[in-house]
Amino acid sequence: MTFRRLAFSNIKGLRRKYAAFLFSSVLSVIIFYLLASFVLHPDVVNGYVAQAERVRAGLRVAQYMIATFSFFFVLYSSSAFVRSRKKEFGLLSLLGATKRQLSRFVVIEHVIMGLGSVAAGLGLGIPLSKLMLAGMSKMLQVTSPIRFMVVMPAVIQTACLFMALFVVIGFITALQISPRKVIALLREHQRPKTLPSYSPLIALLSVLLIGGGYAVAWHVDGTTIVSAMLPVTFVVSAGTFLFFSQATVWILRKLQGKVSFMYRNLNLLTVGDLVFRMKDNARVLAAVAVLSACVITATGTVYTAQATFLRDEEVSYPHAVTLTISGESDPSEVLASIHKVASDDKVKITEEVFLTGLVAYDGNDGGARLATLIVSEDIYNQWAKEAGRPEVSLEGNQGALLIPWEAKPSEKDRKPLELSFHGKAVTLDAIPHPFPRVNWVYPIGQYVAVDDALFQDLLKDADPSEQAALISLELEAWQKSLKTGRRIRETVPDEHLIGYSSRLESYEAHKQMYALTAMIALFVTGLFFIASGSMLYFRLFGEIDEDREKYRAMRRLGLSKAEIANVVSRQVLVFFFAPITFGASHCGFAMKALSNVLRGQDWPFLGVFRYALWAIAVFSAIQVAYFLFARRAYVREIFEAPGT
Repeated sequence: MTFRRLAFSNIKGLRRKYAAFLFSSVLSVIIFYLLASFVLHPDVVNGYVAQAERVRAGLRVAQYMIATFSFFFVLYSSSAFVRSRKKEFGLLSLLGATKRQLSRFVVIEHVIMGLGSVAAGLGLGIPLSKLMLAGMSKMLQVTSPIRFMVVMPAVIQTACLFMALFVVIGFITALQISPRKVIALLREHQRPKTLPSYSPLIALLSVLLIGGGYAVAWHVDGTTIVSAMLPVTFVVSAGTFLFFSQATVWILRKLQGKVSFMYRNLNLLTVGDLVFRMKDNARVLAAVAVLSACVITATGTVYTAQATFLRDEEVSYPHAVTLTISGESDPSEVLASIHKVASDDKVKITEEVFLTGLVAYDGNDGGARLATLIVSEDIYNQWAKEAGRPEVSLEGNQGALLIPWEAKPSEKDRKPLELSFHGKAVTLDAIPHPFPRVNWVYPIGQYVAVDDALFQDLLKDADPSEQAALISLELEAWQKSLKTGRRIRETVPDEHLIGYSSRLESYEAHKQMYALTAMIALFVTGLFFIASGSMLYFRLFGEIDEDREKYRAMRRLGLSKAEIANVVSRQVLVFFFAPITFGASHCGFAMKALSNVLRGQDWPFLGVFRYALWAIAVFSAIQVAYFLFARRAYVREIFEAPGT
């Protein structure tokens, strides 16, 4: 038998042990190809897709993250497999295999697994890329969908990268096979385990570290969160590792001292074995707990940012559309055209500000480009009456400074306002007056209503270029009214448009970026969750030989298969769900810190944490699936052995 056939037969015989590892590797290949198929798509590379370069940059970052994560995941998995196969390598050494031959055997195994992962990943990734491209087309709102095709550069890049990854890790893993004595390799699994030791002080320290990190996270605010982030992460991570390595052993040993509990049901066997499992796997469990907390928190933060940006847009742009137009266009005709556009598109205008007036400049800086729109008392009151807003009563040089302010003005708010119009200095006795918030449109920075007589005196010297109109609209369901906003903009010729500001375009651009970020977060989070479950899976199967002998001895003592399966289910349940419980707890306090930062935007803790709950729910669902699969495969592997 050649080494190639031996390696292939070995993978086939250990298919259950390799199943989770291969599944995670295939998923990595699929996700990497999906991203590469867009980044390297001819329509994107040649610039046929608007805003594609910005999206490509984000997807490249995701590719690097996936490649880096895949490298360390496969490296860890391979190292774990080598440690679990000491007996197998000992037998091969006994049969005369040299270190060089064993290394070659390991490399060939990695090449076979790499070929299988790449073939399966590309076989599934290519048809799935059709859905990926359709989703990206919709997200970027391209005029024609991005064509579905097999992007050969992406296929070559994916295949070469992952094959190189498996080969390099195969050589690295081969270096771990040291030329130890055959008898030591064969008896590695027979060495008796000593009862795990623990320190009550270190166990208490782990609780204090986690509790201290939680306390800081609970009280930080926007000014302290940056300086507290890394120290809190370090302290909680250290506390988590110490908890799994010391506190869990201390808790289980205390339970062993409670006779009434230990002799109830199968607790004696369950707890006794868990003491060793938790101690032996403390580093893996702590790593999965901390990393899951980081990933869940990052995912919750991304989706929280996606939700808060809607509020930010409404604060930055109080109205959906605001225009200032020159008097060279008939403002009434423009407004009528806008109403027709809204009617044709079945978009309801929920708030409207329409004022016509004169453009004046601040008299203190001699014609600076920031301007003031002067409107007459009569025009303002006509709009105010229709809009249900407070009217003004002015005389002489009095002016109502229209600002977004609902408080009742007082005499102390009165101030002189100096303006320059048509070479004439105008000084107004201005007092603030409540006015709806409208979008800021350069160059007009403020609005003021004046007495009708004063306005008419200014108007008689004005030419059309010095006249202007303000049209500001709020639209119902504005998130879906981008086309309507663009049609409203087209009702005014460019040469007559003084300024234009729209929440719709800003929202659309930011929405695409947040959608892209959310998609990348979904890919990376999904990959991590499945890979972390795989790590726990093959850590469980790494001790299958010793466990099989242990459960065989239990059978001889009179335990039934159902009772053994019950013990296994309890242990695997703790093994899979202890990390996510800690991860969810860590995430909860991290999201509390985020809610403290967003407190000024009226975001309560539950309002922020609900987005992390989605990630926790998805992670929990994946863990449940892994638990059921691992338990079934593990129990079957134990009971298929003779004598069990």
